[in-house]
Amino acid sequence: MVIIRQTARTAILGAIIAAAATAAGCSTQPLPPTQAQPVVTVTADGASLQRETAPRNTGVYPSFSDPLTAANAQMSDDEATKMQGRLASLAHARRSGAISEAEYQRRVAEMRKLAAEHGAEAQAEITN
Repeated sequence: MVIIRQTARTAILGAIIAAAATAAGCSTQPLPPTQAQPVVTVTADGASLQRETAPRNTGVYPSFSDPLTAANAQMSDDEATKMQGRLASLAHARRSGAISEAEYQRRVAEMRKLAAEHGAEAQAEITN
């Protein structure tokens, strides 16, 4: 009997709180689905930690204010303008008939080969 009264009292109290929240202009939103909690392993001493994950006291604070640098030099504006001019002149020569279709296709294949191989060459240069 006591359990029924306690449950009824809890339900009435919940209804009163919900009515007060609605009257105040609050709206209820569904809660997000619960996720599985991560497994945490606690060790008693620092010696059992791996060396890579153990904190190191270097005596200085890390600095994130150094400017970022690219792994490889990017194309400059002059190089891009020069490349754009070469491509535009090639397209113009094709339209005007100054070069044959075979010559145009040869030059396009040469540029595509350069584009395909340049990434691997640049990566090899960076890693060395």
